[in-house]
Amino acid sequence: MTEKVKIVLGLLLLACIFLPLGSCERVEPGAPDSAVIDSPSKDSKAPVKSKDEVVYLIPIKEIQYDSPFSWFFVLFIWPLPLLFIKRRFLKTKRKRRIGNILELLFACGAGFYIYMIIFHLWFEPTLWGYIATIAIFLYVFSHLVEMFGPYIMLRIRGV
Repeated sequence: MTEKVKIVLGLLLLACIFLPLGSCERVEPGAPDSAVIDSPSKDSKAPVKSKDEVVYLIPIKEIQYDSPFSWFFVLFIWPLPLLFIKRRFLKTKRKRRIGNILELLFACGAGFYIYMIIFHLWFEPTLWGYIATIAIFLYVFSHLVEMFGPYIMLRIRGV
């Protein structure tokens, strides 16, 4: 059951790589504080207006192979291949435990990094930024339920 939930959340994170997670309003360089300059000039040209530009944080557009920040898009892709590897190749109990621990570390790291990028940079979060953050934290929660759920149920039953 939790594997299906994690697949849906992984697909949602994969969709978020193509959508704007945050927006930032920037003033065109060289123009003062988005105001009209009213000072008379020697050339008597028209007053200069600055333009505000809205920049969106879309992870797929940030891909540059020489910049470490551009690899941020990998945070949205890793759940689906890891779930495939766990299902296909990790059959023994020991391998499954190692896979669960790695998945928990990846999920917590990705959740922290996505949260920090979306909410603590200069970007203002958009709807898809909130959805991506909620999806990764639900992924962490569902993985914790998958890992520790059987142990909690044994204690509740009194065994």
